[in-house]
Amino acid sequence: MREAAEKTVQEAIERATAEYGGELPVATSSRVLTGHVGIELLRAANEDDGASMVVAGSRGYGGFKSLLLGSV
Repeated sequence: MREAAEKTVQEAIERATAEYGGELPVATSSRVLTGHVGIELLRAANEDDGASMVVAGSRGYGGFKSLLLGSV
């Protein structure tokens, strides 16, 4: 599941990069994290010199899968 999430994120970054002609206007990095959503978002925002922005996405699971696996 982690590999699939990492692939999805990488593909999204590649699409955005292509839309901007090969170079994004801001520095980006990505990580796929597991754990409590609030704690992991705070940890990610405070690492290094702090984040200007933290973006969280949904895996798109609905119903029962979302209940078991979470939605972020």
